[in-house]
Amino acid sequence: MPAAPGKGQASQRLFFALWPNAKLQTALHVAGQRLQETFGGRVVRTENIHMTLAFLGSIPAERFDELLGIGGAIRTKSFELKLTEMGCWKRSAVGWIAPESLPEPLTNLVLELRRRLLAAGFRVDDKPFAAHVTLLRKAKCRPQPARQQAPLEWCIDHFVLMRSDTLPDGPQYSQLATWPLS
Repeated sequence: MPAAPGKGQASQRLFFALWPNAKLQTALHVAGQRLQETFGGRVVRTENIHMTLAFLGSIPAERFDELLGIGGAIRTKSFELKLTEMGCWKRSAVGWIAPESLPEPLTNLVLELRRRLLAAGFRVDDKPFAAHVTLLRKAKCRPQPARQQAPLEWCIDHFVLMRSDTLPDGPQYSQLATWPLS
C-alpha cells in the first residue's frame, strides 16, 4: 500500500526510480569506493544508491494520487541490467556506473513515464535519459576514458516513487509506492 504524503507537508520532493536490493547496493557502494580512489569526492551512502527514472522536484501533496495513477498505469516487462561502465561527469561532479547498452524495456519504461507525466501537466527533464547510478558526489573529475567494471547484474522487476528529504548529513529517501514489472 502506498505511503501517504508526510503530515502537514504542502509539497514534497519526489522522483520515480529503480531501487536495487541491499546486496546490490552494497556491491555498488564498494564500486564507488574504488572510483573514489581515482576521483575523490564523497561516496553515496549504501542505502541511498538507486537509478533515477524521472525527477519531479517539489510536488504539491494534492497531486500525490495522480502520481500513483501514473505509476500504476505503466506496463513494461522486467529486465536485466549489466552495469559495466564507470566514469565521472565534470559539470555535475558526479562519479557513476552505467550499463554498456540500454535494454528496450528500460527505454520503454522511461518514455512511458515521461509521456504520462507530461500529459498530466508535470514537468520532466527534456534531456535524453542517461541511465546511470550515481556513486560519488563532489568528485574531482578529469578527462579519462570510462573504466570497465566486472558486470554487476541487476534484475529489475519493479520501480518506485520516492520522497527526498534534505537533512544536515545528506538526503534521506523514503519509498512511497512500488509497482511490479511483468
